[in-house]
Amino acid sequence: MLTFANNLWGAPEGLEAQRQDLWLVNLKPAIVYFSSLTEEQFNAVGLSKNDLPDEDTTALYAVRVTLPVQKITAKPFIQGTVPRNLPSYVDALDTARVDFLHEGQNTRSPIFTLLQMWRSIVRIGRIGATGETTFLLPDETFKPQYKFDVVLQLLSGDTTDVASAEDLAFSAQYTLIDCWPRVVQHGVIDRTKGAQLHVLSAQFALQEII
Repeated sequence: MLTFANNLWGAPEGLEAQRQDLWLVNLKPAIVYFSSLTEEQFNAVGLSKNDLPDEDTTALYAVRVTLPVQKITAKPFIQGTVPRNLPSYVDALDTARVDFLHEGQNTRSPIFTLLQMWRSIVRIGRIGATGETTFLLPDETFKPQYKFDVVLQLLSGDTTDVASAEDLAFSAQYTLIDCWPRVVQHGVIDRTKGAQLHVLSAQFALQEII
């Protein structure tokens, strides 16, 4: 007996698989906040406010995103005489990694300026590493903000024939709550291969994904 199964993926009014290359990362809340700081505060850590990236084009810097695993701890429990794993508390999320393109046209990459200023705010009031300029509290009323929501917007191609801004419509959106950069790392710098793009990797600690 033959059974014919209809494949609903990609069929009209069926299921549509999300392409992994259609997405944007929105860092606007962080950029708006750092843009509100003074030039003197940037100069205190050896940076320039003029090097901050534009909030409308920052999404173009991100080329790769790796989201953390969401885990629930399994707790061993004896049921009768049979050992079983039962759900326990929710594990703290690991970091989310975002790889950014490093711009080479300017003396300092805008995305590196953003990440370094963000890192300085995270470390505010603490002793820096050897040779690192620390960010001091300007006065007793200053309340620095170092956690921001990062929005990952998944996109889908529009099926209409009209060329407009809606050619790439949002298909889903995930918000990474209360992110702050835990690790900022330059990618491999290697001349043994052909022309490769240099990236900056940032690992963001976060509270949850909604």
